[in-house]
Amino acid sequence: MKRKVLLALLYLSIGSLAFLFGMHNQKRAYSNGYKDAFNFVISELENYCDSLKKSRDNMNKIKIEITPDGWESTVIIDGKEYKEKHVATAFGSESIEGNFESEDGIPEEVYDALNSSFPFECMQALYSIE
Repeated sequence: MKRKVLLALLYLSIGSLAFLFGMHNQKRAYSNGYKDAFNFVISELENYCDSLKKSRDNMNKIKIEITPDGWESTVIIDGKEYKEKHVATAFGSESIEGNFESEDGIPEEVYDALNSSFPFECMQALYSIE
């Protein structure tokens, strides 16, 4: 696809240059070719952007938002989303929503990484500077 876009851009450039340098007798041919090439480039760029968005949306990822009051973890594996939310308590933290341990779709390696004390330590650090 990149090759098609580059060829279309080259075609646009050649057509524009020829028109600018006085080949007015072929104005209509270059004008139509310019429009076709332009429409082709726009179409290919839209398709490319759509494919990037789809691949980004389906990407496996972990998002963690940490505040002084707790944290929320979101895991996306194979397009399926899992959430777990923790709040600060007098003795540490407590899960109030979701449970990654009971989810079969979360690989053990991901669960182990999420089960670390990192979010709790970040929450404590944020709380200490308030």
